[in-house]
Amino acid sequence: MELTAPAPPPLPSFGCVPPIFSPFTPPSSGLVGGWCWGGRGSQPRRGEAAGLGLREQPRAAPGRTEPRRPGPAPPVPAMAAAFTALRVLLGLFFLLAGAVKLSELLSAELHRHMSSQFVRFADVFPLKELGFAPEPGRYLAAVGWVEAVAGLLLAFGPQLLQEISNFILSVVMIGAIYTLLVLREPLAMCAPATLCLGLLLLLNIRGHADPPKPKFE
Repeated sequence: MELTAPAPPPLPSFGCVPPIFSPFTPPSSGLVGGWCWGGRGSQPRRGEAAGLGLREQPRAAPGRTEPRRPGPAPPVPAMAAAFTALRVLLGLFFLLAGAVKLSELLSAELHRHMSSQFVRFADVFPLKELGFAPEPGRYLAAVGWVEAVAGLLLAFGPQLLQEISNFILSVVMIGAIYTLLVLREPLAMCAPATLCLGLLLLLNIRGHADPPKPKFE
């Protein structure tokens, strides 16, 4: 007499099994939802467990990565704010230096001192060997206007004019250093022009913001 195992009870026409009791969910499938059956046919299907609110975790297609969502805008870096403050202060310094050369209103004594100095500067003008020797008064006025206008644009102008003003002021500082060296002035006299030239070069290299990065990389 052979013993036969009793047949398993038939599945009901509709139902769902939670994942912890589901006999159809492989341990390595990584599914959160259980199995449901019913409707057309009696094949079980994966889906939402009845009454449990458990859903199947969405999976990305193989070989494809979803783009990162743009987050909130990053705060303004402190270094960029420091360079902006340096640019404005340096521009105002050149504006005042040019104004002193142009008028006696700010300081009559300093204006007279600059007028006497430019008499010496005109004697060693770099283009004098080519036959161009400026008159000291016009030389002083030209340098004053260049420093005043370029300093104003460096401090408050748009970026293109800032770069042009930076270049012009750098050339003026190089000319000032050359003039002082030719006159054999003490190195301490070259320190202000050298410092201004170094700050202008620093602004030219690092003082502008980086181009905006694309939202999705």
